[in-house]
Amino acid sequence: MYFDNVQLYVSNGYKKNKESYRKACIGPVLLGIMAGLVPGVILKSYWLYMSVTLLVVSLACMLIVFWGSSRDLSLTRRLCLDTVIYGAWVLNLSILELMYFMMWKRFTPWFLLVYLPVILVPLFSGIQIHKALKKSDYNSKKIVQSNVRTISFLSGILGMNFAAIFRNANQGVAFIVVLLCLSILNAFMSLGLLSLQKLYYIKKLNISW
Repeated sequence: MYFDNVQLYVSNGYKKNKESYRKACIGPVLLGIMAGLVPGVILKSYWLYMSVTLLVVSLACMLIVFWGSSRDLSLTRRLCLDTVIYGAWVLNLSILELMYFMMWKRFTPWFLLVYLPVILVPLFSGIQIHKALKKSDYNSKKIVQSNVRTISFLSGILGMNFAAIFRNANQGVAFIVVLLCLSILNAFMSLGLLSLQKLYYIKKLNISW
C-alpha cells in the first residue's frame, strides 16, 4: 500500500509539455522586472544590487528550463524543472521581502519573521505527506486542504506579530500588507519545492517511468 501511494503521489499532475514549462519560467522574470527593478533603479545603492540579483536568478531559471525542456521529459526531469521554477520564485520573493522590509525598517532581527512561512510550510507539509502515504486511506485532496490550513495559520501569526511589533510605526500598515502578501505568495510557491521530496522517493524506492 505504501509503495502504491508513493507512486500515485510522485506521478500526480505531471503531464505538462515543454511549452508549459517554458511559459512558467517567465513568471519570475516578470516579477523581478515589475516589483524589483523599478525600486532598485530609483533608490540605487544596495537596492540596485538586489534588483540585479532578481534578474540574474530569473534569467538563470529561464536558461535552465529552456535547456532542460529541449530534451525528453521524463518524470525525473519534470520534477527537476519544477524545482528550478519554484526555487526561482521562492528566491525572488524572498529577495523582494528583504528589499521592502529594508525600505521600511532597515534591517532588524524581526525580519526573520518574514521567512517563517516559507521555511515551515514545505517542512510541515512534507512531514504530513510522509505520514499520510503510510495510511490505507491516502487522499491527495486532504493533503491540499491541510497545506492551505497550514499556510493560513502561519500567515495569520505573521500578520499579528508584525502588527503588534510595529503598531506605532508611521506608514507601517502599507508595508505590513505588502510583506504579508509577499509572504503568503511565497509560502504557496514553496510548496513546489516538495518536488525534492518526490525526487527522494523516486531514488529511494527506485521508481521509474
